[in-house]
Amino acid sequence: MQPFKYQPPINSGQFRNRISIYGPTISKDELHQEVETFGEVAKAWAMIKTTQGREIMEPANAAEYSTRFVIRFSASLNELFKADSTRLEIHYDGMIYDVESIINDDEADKTFTIVSKGRA
Repeated sequence: MQPFKYQPPINSGQFRNRISIYGPTISKDELHQEVETFGEVAKAWAMIKTTQGREIMEPANAAEYSTRFVIRFSASLNELFKADSTRLEIHYDGMIYDVESIINDDEADKTFTIVSKGRA
């Protein structure tokens, strides 16, 4: 085996938090016209990563709460994230988080890291 080729498998027990991803959806009204609404587009199991101390100590963002969610890769979520990554929000544990960025970790198509800011 070559060095640095082995990556340990992801522990599925760490993905124990259920999140809902909300975004723009297109529906039809009673006149059969397409109307863009905001609703739930996906649910996923996520691992929540705590932020580091230097990320929290920014005084300008004292009222905001920063969180990173790690979810498993799927092709359908990949298409959703490519289309509308900045207009998405995550609902978890009674809080709403605005998505700032979505990163495909190491471009390995195994996990996504979603960086978000919480609001009450």
